Amino acid sequence: MKHPLLVLTLIFVLGIAVADQLRVPFQLLYILLVIVFIFEILLLPSKNISMIFSLIFVFLLGAAGLRNSYILPKSHLLRLIPYKSEKLYLIRGMVVSSPQFKNNLTTFIFKAEELAEDNLSHRCSGNIIVYLKGKGKFSYGDELFLRGNLHRPFYSRTLSRTSYRDYLANQNIYFIMRVKTDFEAVKLNINQGVWLKRFSLQLKNKIEKVLYRQVSIIT
Repeated sequence: MKHPLLVLTLIFVLGIAVADQLRVPFQLLYILLVIVFIFEILLLPSKNISMIFSLIFVFLLGAAGLRNSYILPKSHLLRLIPYKSEKLYLIRGMVVSSPQFKNNLTTFIFKAEELAEDNLSHRCSGNIIVYLKGKGKFSYGDELFLRGNLHRPFYSRTLSRTSYRDYLANQNIYFIMRVKTDFEAVKLNINQGVWLKRFSLQLKNKIEKVLYRQVSIIT
């Protein structure tokens, strides 16, 4: 086989793409992986047939890897918070995107780390998209305490559009949090994120401001 590494990579990527479209359960893929691996071992003397099973194994490995990434840990918010809840939650975590301000709302993605409810607190995980009323003075890497309502994104699908819930789920975001005032967003620490990403976002924001000024002057 010429360029075996390239072929294996393409087969692996193909497995990921097919698993994303067909949404095959991880358990089934795991069973198929074991069966194919056993046949591959048994058929080692026959190189051609063994090679075919090797390619199938790599394909299934890519598919299983993708489906495994969708399995949520026990600490994930999706397992801790009911589908419908009117409670106010207190969550500690970190801003993991560059906050955007529009229509008197500050929007950013928040990585949850601790959840408090009914005078109890415990570790948690999962990303939340936050809508904070007013202009919050936050940036990527800031550690915050947020207080607000949590709910699942709405689900409405047309023939031509993916639902908002699916759109967010593809970014590993399963909840929306609405914070009514900036008094319910307390900054604990700053610059807690990856420095390279923080630098990239700061550079991106500066470039956008320069471009906006240039466009304003031209128009």
